[in-house]
Amino acid sequence: ALAASQYHRRGTTIDWARATVWLEVVLESLRGRSLSDGEFWNVNLPDLDPLAPPPAVVECVVDPSPFALEYALTKSGWHYGGNYHERPRNTDGDVATCFEGHIAVSRLRVL
Repeated sequence: ALAASQYHRRGTTIDWARATVWLEVVLESLRGRSLSDGEFWNVNLPDLDPLAPPPAVVECVVDPSPFALEYALTKSGWHYGGNYHERPRNTDGDVATCFEGHIAVSRLRVL
């Protein structure tokens, strides 16, 4: 199994065609790699300038640093938000790797 997310800064638009190409590269790099029972791959795609070269795929650990969220009730329901850039992060973790412009690939386990 694989979970993928696309980071994007406020005001930017996700280029789904480019994300698809990046995920094809990730899937090819994971071909033949086995997972233990209860494990899956977590993939975080970076937000890059449209003219940037393709990002490197970097296998790293998931950063467990907490992320402060705020919740607000609106006409359309509950919404959450926070400043993701203010989140503490480990230099060898998936958040820092993605923010550095790489595709972060981590092995996770379902509890």
